[in-house]
Amino acid sequence: MASNNLPFERGSTYFEGDVNRINTAAILDDMLGQTFTVKNNGQGGVGWNSQENTLMVVRNSSGGALTPQRGVAYSTNVCKEASGYAAAGEFGHIIDDAYVGQTIADDDIFYVVVDGPVKGLSDTQSTYVIGEAMVFGATGFVTGLAATAANATDHVVGVSMSSLATAAEGTQCLIGTGGRYANGGPATVA
Repeated sequence: MASNNLPFERGSTYFEGDVNRINTAAILDDMLGQTFTVKNNGQGGVGWNSQENTLMVVRNSSGGALTPQRGVAYSTNVCKEASGYAAAGEFGHIIDDAYVGQTIADDDIFYVVVDGPVKGLSDTQSTYVIGEAMVFGATGFVTGLAATAANATDHVVGVSMSSLATAAEGTQCLIGTGGRYANGGPATVA
């Protein structure tokens, strides 16, 4: 049952990973790419519950399972079908952090965060400070822009709302995604 006008509950997928139910029928294509703005209800940490997130509905077309809190890139069907993890500097979005202890099955339908705070997983190279621009490093992990050999084609994922002094792959990083953070919005959540 959906809440906040969502087509399926946040933290679950459309087919709930049931490979016997998953289908790629075009009838579901109208749902793909749609966005929904919701309040954080217990997702994340202190101060997050008052924040809103804009979620987008996407299909996993990668050929395998995807891990939440990592970034996905898109196939030729941009912002509708995730072709796999985002490569270094590539455009993409972070899989919603409301997915806990699960992966996203191939061809299942799920949410990515396009605007608002979300936890991303850092790569092995990443150290960052609050307010630093964040980009995708290897295989959908996030990294601080200062830690990369940044160039004009790197797509900024968002702004770090936490800091990490010692690089460690898989460390959660709170990132403010979307325009309200990238365009001088709040760098911290109280």
